[in-house]
Amino acid sequence: MTEPLTPDDPQGLAGVSAAPPSTAPKWTRFLARPWFWIPFVGAFWLLPLLKNLDATLPEPPPGADRAPEVIALSDIEGRHLQLTDLAGDLKVIFPLRAKDPKQLERDFLAFREAKSHMRSMGMITVYLLLVDGDDIKAVTQYLDSMKARKPRNIYLLDAGGAVFQELRQSAEAPEATGFLLDRHGRLRATYGLSEEQQQGFLRCMTLLGNWAGSDPELGEPVHP
Repeated sequence: MTEPLTPDDPQGLAGVSAAPPSTAPKWTRFLARPWFWIPFVGAFWLLPLLKNLDATLPEPPPGADRAPEVIALSDIEGRHLQLTDLAGDLKVIFPLRAKDPKQLERDFLAFREAKSHMRSMGMITVYLLLVDGDDIKAVTQYLDSMKARKPRNIYLLDAGGAVFQELRQSAEAPEATGFLLDRHGRLRATYGLSEEQQQGFLRCMTLLGNWAGSDPELGEPVHP
């Protein structure tokens, strides 16, 4: 039965016992106060930053002291292009040996497979495909069938593969299947068939793309 309200007990609290006093240690009261946690949250964010300040930079890709490569070719549309026209972008170079349709397909599929591992660098990279072949119409039809005419895929005519062989000589890598040039046209890495070569190529590409100091202006040293 509910106790009746009285003038002396308008809330009807008669008979209700008071809560027992807290037996928790006094210091635990600070845990419920927001300002108590501020130093801990700050330390959580600050320690990684301090660790990064003390971290050492990786070894920069070799080749920053090289002279830029000189390449001047026409593309499959007849437009003349020089390497200096592409300053500001990384440049990946692969061959397209088009005299044999089967070899053309092998080269293109190898390029497409390699490119699939470089997608994170796509916005700062142009891909130069050096076409060695006489039937440019057949090459164009093949590329169209593969939907390979992308804005950053540039197809340059390299009669006899002369320019590609010159790059192999310049890199002292007669078995190289691809090359990486930095934003200023310096040869920085070679692509090969082994996984070690391919991983080294991608690592070099990542460093050049994300560490501006590893790709200094001509005549300047590598810097943090």
